Amino acid sequence: MPRTEPGIPKTMVLSEAVASAVGERRVKAAVFATFEFEPEFFELNVLPCLFPNVAWSQMPNVKRMQIGKALTGIEHVAVIYDQRGLKPAAGSARLDYERIAVTPSRGVFHAKNIFLLLENQPELQAGPDGVDESLVLVTTSANLTRNGWHENVEIAQVLEIAAGESNAIRDDLLGQGGVLTLWERQIPGRVDGTSQPAIEAIRQFLKRHVETPAHRKHQGFLRPRLYGGQQPFDQFLCKEGRIVRGQFRLEIVSPFFEDTAEALTLADLLAAIHPVETRIYLPRDDDGAARCSADYFQAIERLQQDYSIHWACLPDELTRWSRKGDGAKHRNVHAKVYRLFQAGRVKDDWRDLQVIGSVNLTRAAHAGYRQGNFESAVLVDLPCDRRPEWWLSPLDSLPANFRPPSSEEQVAGLACHALVLRFDWQEKEKQLEYYWQSKGRGPARASVQANGITLFEFQDIVFSEWRRLDSRAAQTIQDRLTTSSLVELLTDDGPPQPLLVQEVNMAMKPSLLEQLTAAEILEYWSLLTPDQRNEFLEGKLTTLIQQAEQGKTERLPDEVDSFFDRFAGVFHAFSCLEEYVLDALQRDARKEVQYRLLGKDYDSLPTLAAQVQDDKDPVVAYITLLRATQVFKNLRKQVAASGIQCDFLEQNRRRCDQFAQHWTEACNKVRERIQLDHGTDPEKFFTWYERHFG
Repeated sequence: MPRTEPGIPKTMVLSEAVASAVGERRVKAAVFATFEFEPEFFELNVLPCLFPNVAWSQMPNVKRMQIGKALTGIEHVAVIYDQRGLKPAAGSARLDYERIAVTPSRGVFHAKNIFLLLENQPELQAGPDGVDESLVLVTTSANLTRNGWHENVEIAQVLEIAAGESNAIRDDLLGQGGVLTLWERQIPGRVDGTSQPAIEAIRQFLKRHVETPAHRKHQGFLRPRLYGGQQPFDQFLCKEGRIVRGQFRLEIVSPFFEDTAEALTLADLLAAIHPVETRIYLPRDDDGAARCSADYFQAIERLQQDYSIHWACLPDELTRWSRKGDGAKHRNVHAKVYRLFQAGRVKDDWRDLQVIGSVNLTRAAHAGYRQGNFESAVLVDLPCDRRPEWWLSPLDSLPANFRPPSSEEQVAGLACHALVLRFDWQEKEKQLEYYWQSKGRGPARASVQANGITLFEFQDIVFSEWRRLDSRAAQTIQDRLTTSSLVELLTDDGPPQPLLVQEVNMAMKPSLLEQLTAAEILEYWSLLTPDQRNEFLEGKLTTLIQQAEQGKTERLPDEVDSFFDRFAGVFHAFSCLEEYVLDALQRDARKEVQYRLLGKDYDSLPTLAAQVQDDKDPVVAYITLLRATQVFKNLRKQVAASGIQCDFLEQNRRRCDQFAQHWTEACNKVRERIQLDHGTDPEKFFTWYERHFG
């Protein structure tokens, strides 16, 4: 339920709220933060929100390919998650984004945010400094899981920071004590002084294009602030919310409480605010049992000696699965909200102050990151068009049974090794490295397995530095990565621990499915719109998947004498390719250029060149390879003529020249297969042709 207006929050699907925030704009960089992480759900259901106008296939494998292609247009995407929150049963990561597992030494990484750096459409007005960019910040209670995005009752606040404006959240994110730096410090194996690319893109936008405001208020309301655990939660709330003791009503929605006989965290919060009245949401199972311990429930009752406190419930229309009546089951409430409001007789006395995010009513959540969790919450001071009212209603009856759930924070005490496995697809001899962050005494023995089979064992473990594993280990992980990036770490000091292998330079990774034919690649290049390309891709990949499921390996024969089997289609397709790459270079979209020009994806130029060399029609093969050899030279000329600043081609000149040389040699071999009319001198003909058309 995204927070958009006072009163009961507007109910909305979280994915729709994110897609609406993106709108017609292009995402340049994205950072996701979560405690629990289900990679497959994230790839198939969350990432599409970054491309709200694309029509996706209903077939998961086809949809994944489509999303993977769309992702090449976003330069940097990263997911930061707590290693203990990885859900291996929910599928593996397959697409190209940075998967960053962290294991804080105290507490857990519990923040739940989305940062999207957007490039506005040209027709939209630029910011005051002429920059057509904005930063969308989503602060939510939802993990990157099916429960978080599709089943629970969650809450989110969507804010946008435009280039050229003043915004107090700038200072909450930047600096040595800012949220972005605090998160970066948790990344295992990060070299001091280096930045995570997606985080750095957001940092540079804030530094260059957003100002620190001179005043804490704007148009009579407090500016939004972001809590990242730099101080205890009650101190943040009182300072940034300008709370005057004894003047506010307080209501709290939290799915988890302390499993203690004392409500010390709540007592500290009440002492700081001294609210007029407090209502606390009581989570309950469908049979009426309270989701807290009896001791904690009684501790809250004892606080009534000093404060006006009531256990309460949310309206049924917010929590019921259906509208069938009182017998309908209720959804799990996972939202976390602290709401302080004033409802005076006149409008000038009305206030609605809300803190929304990941902060449970527990000591670990309120203590700050030095003593507890890494949390995230946004404070907003909302305008009131009507007199603020309670969200929560006091309970009609008290619970008879108590069934405290397992809290997300309880995993903090579980044994967890801060191990990173990183596989590099770039090198000819693929490289596998590990970084094992030391946290006291390490295990005596360790191995990595998948599906019950040992892939490799660690020999003489070295801690707190990057170490390269041998070629056999690299080969076993490479084979594993063709189907899944999920493996398990086995040690002598604990149960198996799931790990996601980090993959870098994934543009060099072979496609997930069988490659398209040369004619199909050329036709794909020639399609003008993303919808046309997706429709074409869905048709081709659906056929390939059906053939694979039936155990068929032979491709259906190509249509004879189609337009794209002839040389006019070849020239047209290459012109479209060069136009596509020039547009990407103009936008400095290096990842997109790398995939298309130098990668191993189904529509990459090297893939086409490899496919066409054995084409049954040597004329088509010759023309295609000849045209491929000219791409880099043509692009350099057009870049120089257009004044494009992106230096991708110069930085990769050696690789480009190697490809061009290889394709020239292949072109010469194909020439020998071409049968010319009797009496025609082959050398003179090809010299003439390549001078005029080469």
